[in-house]
Amino acid sequence: EHSWEYGIIFRFPVQNYPNRTVMDKSYKTGESKKLSIYRYVGQANAAAMHTLGFCMEEYIESLMAHPHIGIYENGELRYEIIRQTIGANTGSVTVTITASEPDAVIVYTLDGSKPTASSQRGIGQVTLTFNDNTTLTAGVLVDGKVRNVISREYTFHGFEPYTATIYLKDPKVAPNNWTSLYFYAWDNSGNLLGSWPGRAMSESDVTMVKGDRFYRYPFTISAEDYRFNIIFSQGDGSHQTVDIKDLYKDTYYEISSTTNKYTVRDITDLYAAIPGDVDGNGTVDGNDLNILINIILGKDNATNYDGRANVDGQGGVDGSDINTLINILLGK
Repeated sequence: EHSWEYGIIFRFPVQNYPNRTVMDKSYKTGESKKLSIYRYVGQANAAAMHTLGFCMEEYIESLMAHPHIGIYENGELRYEIIRQTIGANTGSVTVTITASEPDAVIVYTLDGSKPTASSQRGIGQVTLTFNDNTTLTAGVLVDGKVRNVISREYTFHGFEPYTATIYLKDPKVAPNNWTSLYFYAWDNSGNLLGSWPGRAMSESDVTMVKGDRFYRYPFTISAEDYRFNIIFSQGDGSHQTVDIKDLYKDTYYEISSTTNKYTVRDITDLYAAIPGDVDGNGTVDGNDLNILINIILGKDNATNYDGRANVDGQGGVDGSDINTLINILLGK
């Protein structure tokens, strides 16, 4: 009920769940089951979603149409959310925060967290220069409390290639009972996994996610506007899914019909990695910490965990990932 105050939202609200005051949003999220899935979106965004009564899909649509949102509490501006995009050729951006009183104490953070009395500060005016993606959150410190908080996101569009992995929940079990599985993929230039029916998937392509088996294959996204397409099939020319088009990010699917051409369901929000969940079992606990330690000591390999060991998102696995995971376990 109060998770939004800490920047956490309930991902799939349905009528009276997770509490009796919740409105049904299944018509927007596409999920009507009672699933205990939460997402951290930052305090400003969570406050806006709570105040407006929006689920994530509604909030994203609102931001696209209205990229400037103000949230007031007791007549005072509590949060201001502004989306500002910086072009690819811009090397940096300079931002100046000015208080209404020249001797006011401005406190701020650069990671999206809510500023506190111990955050970085300036008197009257603060000028900052960014040359990388930054979420600036600032407020005025009055009598030990931070008021009039604003949050602004600055995004630089210098593109860097990345990997998008496509996951398919094992169709070789009931109700589908496929006897074989092939991934066929293509883009505007041609085939990506060979000619039809594509790549025969084997046990080496299987990974466990939250206790379920998934076949997966990574694709390189080489440009910001690059997209690719995929078909899952049994390789016999008569049992295949519909074309799944315009892919560019990690996506989880399951076969959602039992007749040809098979339809698929996007289940990414049910299986996307939880920060710190290194072993992929759906929870963050001491076992995840043990895995990180073993990786650093050379007793385990980070490639066994599909990138989940990179807890801090900086690439590689080192002491910073352990510190980040410890903070997650401590609720920081």
